[in-house]
Amino acid sequence: MRQRGLSGSAEGANPPFCFQKGFDIEGLGKKQVEQLVDQKLLFSFADLFLLTQEQLMPLDRMAEKSAHNLISAIDRARQISFHQFIFALGIHHTGEHAARLLARTFDTLADLMAASKEDLEAIHGLGSSQLRPLPDFLPVLKTGRWSHG
Repeated sequence: MRQRGLSGSAEGANPPFCFQKGFDIEGLGKKQVEQLVDQKLLFSFADLFLLTQEQLMPLDRMAEKSAHNLISAIDRARQISFHQFIFALGIHHTGEHAARLLARTFDTLADLMAASKEDLEAIHGLGSSQLRPLPDFLPVLKTGRWSHG
C-alpha cells in the first residue's frame, strides 16, 4: 500500500495535510512533522489536533511564541470541507479533483469508508490510477494510522 504518508513525498515536499488545499496549517511543514513523528507525538494527521504547546516547545526552532502560533493554526484547521479532508489524507494519486469527486459522491466519511470497489468504479471522472490505492487505503481510516516516510 502506498500513500504519501505523514512525512510527505520522497522529493521532500510538505505532507498533504499542510497544503492550503488540505488542512492549511500555517507553520507546519515537513521538518516539524518529521520531528513530531521522531518524538512519537504524531502517528496520524488526527494526532495533530491533540498536540499541546508544551509538547511543541522542546522541538528544534520552536520557542513559546512559535508553539503558540502553531497551536492556533491547528485550532483554525479543525473546520474544513469534506473534499479538503479527503485531499489532506494523502492518498496516493488522489489530488484535489479526485477528492472533490469522492466528496460529491459520498456524504460522510462513514459512507466513503463503506464504499465497495464497484461504488468507487462507478464514479465518473476517476481513473484507474486514482482508484487503485483506494480499496487498500480506506480500511486504514478505521484506525487512523499508517506507515510514514
